[in-house]
Parts: sequence; structure tokens; C-alpha cells
Amino acid sequence: WCLIGKASKLTPLKGGVLGDAIGSGKTVVTIALILSGIEEARAKRSVKDGKSGATLIVVPPGLVRQWDDERKKFTKNKLKSIILDSTQSLQRYTVKEICEADMVIVPAGIIEEKGKKTKDRPYTELLTNKADGIKIPPAPSNGHAEAPTIEGSWVRNMQSGPSIYVGNTSEQKHRDEQAYYGHAYAENIKKLRTKSFGPDERAVP
Repeated sequence: WCLIGKASKLTPLKGGVLGDAIGSGKTVVTIALILSGIEEARAKRSVKDGKSGATLIVVPPGLVRQWDDERKKFTKNKLKSIILDSTQSLQRYTVKEICEADMVIVPAGIIEEKGKKTKDRPYTELLTNKADGIKIPPAPSNGHAEAPTIEGSWVRNMQSGPSIYVGNTSEQKHRDEQAYYGHAYAENIKKLRTKSFGPDERAVP
């Protein structure tokens, strides 16, 4: 017998991919897109309800300041931005300030930012504390990579189970770790969204 599994999920999120070459103006096109919808975004934000209309810009650490420089260059400060380059910088801003921003720029690695000690993870610790949620394990990083396609494996129907033939116990363990890591993050975000924070409260992820 052959077992083939397929997982799918519907999402209301809209978007696209701008895959132009380096130096062809992807940043300015994105800024122009944000600017074109800024009035609608500002109308939807609410400090009272903790709702932001800001566009979240996630970039490599070396491009954080560059992105803000491009904003100033092309919009003459018509867009208000906040740079959260670390958990420490997040702790300086209030809910009100973040809600009133038009752009929030963060480095891609902030969610797994390391602290002064090896085991310290400031962002995930702050998130679980504010959400009062479950502990988030460290991101799996043992180098396993999944194949780009899903292929069925023929195995004999025996009481000992298919794993004796497939032989992917270690890979499955890594998949389990990845799945739980994503689950823990999602659960904390869910709980965080049920919380109420005052406009002057700081360090809210």
C-alpha cells in the first residue's frame, strides 16, 4: 500500500512578490505602494483598541537604517516610521507610538535575538511574559532540509509499522520540533491578541 498525505490551508491574506533585480527600485516601489494607501490605513488604526495601521517591514539587519533613509528621501517624512532593531528598542516605545506609526521596520532575526548569556532570548521571553503563554523552545537549527516535493514510499503492511522501512526517525523528530516551535509561537500570538494594553504601556510585542 502507499500512503500519500497533503496539507492545505486557506488564508485571507493578500499579497504578491516583487522579484526585480538588485538596484531596480523595489524599495521605492514598495514605499510608493504604502504611501498610496496611507489614508485608508490611518483611518483603520485605533489607539484605544490597540490596532495599528502600520506596514511591517522585515529586512536583513544591515538594511534596517537604509530602509528608513529611503523613506526620508522619497516621502519627505510624510510617512512616520519606528525602527525596532532589538528587543531593547521595543521597550522604549508605547502602544500609542506604535499604533500611530505608518511603518515599523524590524530586522528579520529579532524573534530569535540572543541576549548577553547564551540561553537568553529577550524577544521570546518578552512575548511569553506579555501573553502569559507557553514557553517557546529555541528555533530548530540542526541543518535538516526537506525535499521540495512530497513523494510516497511503498512499505509492507506489517505490525512493526512503516518506520522500520522508511528509516526517517531523526528527520521526523526534526519535523516535530519545527512544528511545535511554530505552534508555540502561534499560541502566544493568539493569547497576546486577547490581552488589553493601555496606550502608555511599553514593550508590547
